[in-house]
Amino acid sequence: MSRPTFIRIRTFLVPLAGVALYYFVQTVSLLFCSSFFKDDNTASLLTAHYGTYIMLTAACMFVVLFIWLYVGRKSTYQTVRRDRLPLRSLLLAIPIALAMLGISNLYMLGVSALSEHILFIKNFLSDYVGSTSLPNSVTGPEAVLYYIGAGICIPAVEELLFRGIILGEFLLTMKKDTAVILSAIVFGTMHMQPVQIGYAFICGLILGYAYLDRKSTR
Repeated sequence: MSRPTFIRIRTFLVPLAGVALYYFVQTVSLLFCSSFFKDDNTASLLTAHYGTYIMLTAACMFVVLFIWLYVGRKSTYQTVRRDRLPLRSLLLAIPIALAMLGISNLYMLGVSALSEHILFIKNFLSDYVGSTSLPNSVTGPEAVLYYIGAGICIPAVEELLFRGIILGEFLLTMKKDTAVILSAIVFGTMHMQPVQIGYAFICGLILGYAYLDRKSTR
């Protein structure tokens, strides 16, 4: 990896553009689903068709991100397209995933305990439970699409965006630790919901350092 250079305007514009693009695609996907299923009520629309919405979002993001990588940074596109995942990295992914799951559970236990004593945390937790329980009512083919989208496609999209593009941009102009922390902050705050921000930031740190380890073994 080349040495970091001076921070430039694009160091901050690229993350902002990436997050804005993600929200734009989500909005367009929601509007398309609303028009296609003829349902203007967001809650009822997502309750019935969350799987379609999340898969459409993932598919659009894949297209947009690969165009971005190909047009803006062809060398990065070639790396993403041709890079092979060795057995070591596959095996390493298992404890990393378990660690993130365990840390997230501990985090949620801590938030739950604090919510019994602090009112605003209780309100945040209530909002979080309400937003995350929405897909639970999805059934049939929509449920299958949801689990594929939420479990595989959206995480892949977010890795391309936050670790592939945003962290990659930070690494060009700053030290590794600073780059990972900043990318984790962007990843956390992108979720917007206060309870999610915390564990998303922690997961962003873990994934960021895992990304650096992967690059160092190439």
